[in-house]
Amino acid sequence: MIVLIEKFILVIESEKILNSMICEICKNAGYSVKSVYDYSDCVKELLIDSNIISLFILDLEAQGDFDENIITSVRNKTDIPILCISRENTFSAKVSALNLGADDFLSVPFDVCEFLARVNSVLRRYKTSSASEYLKYKDIMLDTKRHVVLVNNSHIDLTLKEFKILKLLMQNPQEIISKEEIYNSIWDNEFFQCDKILNTHVYNLRKKLNSSPDKEKYIHTVWGRGYRLSIG
Repeated sequence: MIVLIEKFILVIESEKILNSMICEICKNAGYSVKSVYDYSDCVKELLIDSNIISLFILDLEAQGDFDENIITSVRNKTDIPILCISRENTFSAKVSALNLGADDFLSVPFDVCEFLARVNSVLRRYKTSSASEYLKYKDIMLDTKRHVVLVNNSHIDLTLKEFKILKLLMQNPQEIISKEEIYNSIWDNEFFQCDKILNTHVYNLRKKLNSSPDKEKYIHTVWGRGYRLSIG
């Protein structure tokens, strides 16, 4: 099934129970969520998913052995908003976090309604016209504006034609897309009988999406008609 994912939240929380609770709250509110337990893992996610993260929920105790202040480090790498959570409920802790670059601060334990209100508020404030839209199918996530494709959270390098073929199929998940439609949409040209060109692009696309391009895990050939996303 294809869904539009508007907000993707990365939770950096060192305590597993609290980490799971935050993720569950966000998921129940309709957000797509991924979690890590320390800042070293956060850095890895930034390298992989920086194009799709909309909000960091950051526990100051997830600093670990990292030398640089965790808020400063995140802010030096990206302007993605940060909601800090901390067990230190002091005025100085809040002021320090905000001065370092956090966008909001919430002490633990917190009320679920207040937590969601702050998440929603931060996301509203930082919503811009350049925010991307995402198409999702199975474990593929496609960023329609930044031309980024992730499979199992790993970045896949596609050519422009491959990206457009995948996008067209994901925008029409229940339909069989004929070769003529693909040519007219992507090549912006009159249809010409040269199956080899399109077949080569689809073969290469399959190869990049899954290890065996012949298994048709994602893209199914409907003989004599065209292509569609695999069912099931």
